[in-house]
Parts: sequence; structure tokens; C-alpha cells
Amino acid sequence: FSTRDDFSPEDSRLLSLAHYECERMRGMVREFQQLYQDSSGAEGIETLQDIVAKIIYETAPWMNDNKIVYEINITSENGAVVVSKNKLFLVLKNIIVNAIESMVSTGGRLLISDRKEGYNMVVSISDEGKGIEPQHQELIFEPFFSTKQEIEGAGLGLSVAYGTMKSLGGTIIFASRPGKGTLFEVHIPLC
Repeated sequence: FSTRDDFSPEDSRLLSLAHYECERMRGMVREFQQLYQDSSGAEGIETLQDIVAKIIYETAPWMNDNKIVYEINITSENGAVVVSKNKLFLVLKNIIVNAIESMVSTGGRLLISDRKEGYNMVVSISDEGKGIEPQHQELIFEPFFSTKQEIEGAGLGLSVAYGTMKSLGGTIIFASRPGKGTLFEVHIPLC
């Protein structure tokens, strides 16, 4: 049995990364448990402003540290939706976190806005990140697919967001230009 002092610097780095990823996975499992515990209840009215404000509150220090500025244009007329607030929170958080991750090395601008479109509320989330290469675009909603290095993520965020939005009767579409950024649009039915 060896002690921590017996590890090479590379082994120590890999152990730290393994610990970090285990903690991230633990957090994801907790989110899933909370989501499905709370989603068994009735849907309720939740404002987009409140959901987005909570996500921004959680991610603002990370954005500040990486020179990412954000702008929120959620209109009060469009702001209330009848949906599972926990599911919608999970969808928007995963997309926003993905947008932030795409700008960590360069900084940039995150824009979150909404509009009504027919029988849907559309929440737009755009970033000035790396964008998604054309050959990866058809795979981004697949579980465990990631363009990040293996040690940086499990490749579940966008897959979970897409599946959760489908369970709410909506969808997610996107457009991306490599080197310029990505726009995600979350279509929430207004039944």
C-alpha cells in the first residue's frame, strides 16, 4: 500500500482529475434524483426570469473568472410558462454551462433572450465560443459524445437537455459556425 507521497507528479494529477470527475458525477446524480423526485408533482407556473436568474447566480463567478459577459433579454410578457420548473432549469442550465465552457479559453458574450413563436415560447442562448465543427453537429445530442478532452466531461449535458425537453413536448435546435459561436433555441410548448 503506498501513500500519496509515493505517487509521481503525473499520477497525482490523474488522481486529482479522477476525484474531480467523481465529484461532478455525484453532483449530476443528485440533480437527476432531485429532478425526478420533484417532477412527479404537478406542473406549475414558473417565470423564465427566475429560472435564468438562478442559473446566472450559480455560474456568474465562473464567467467573471473567464472574461465572459452576459446579457439577459427575457420579457415579462413572455416570461411565465406552465412546465416542470426543475426540468426546465436542468435543460437551460446544461445549455448555458455548455455555452460558458465553449468560451472559457477566449472569453466572450453570452446572450439569453426569449420570444413567442406560434404555440411555443422560444428561449435563445447564444455564445461567442469555439462553435461546433460540421462533422460533430449531428452527434451533439448523443449520450457520451463530447468534443472536449476525455478528462473534461462525460458528454451528457446536451443529451440530457435534449431528452428532457422532448419529455416536456418541446425540442431544441441549434446553429453553429466554427470559430464564431453557437445559437441554441429551446422550444417550450405553451399548451
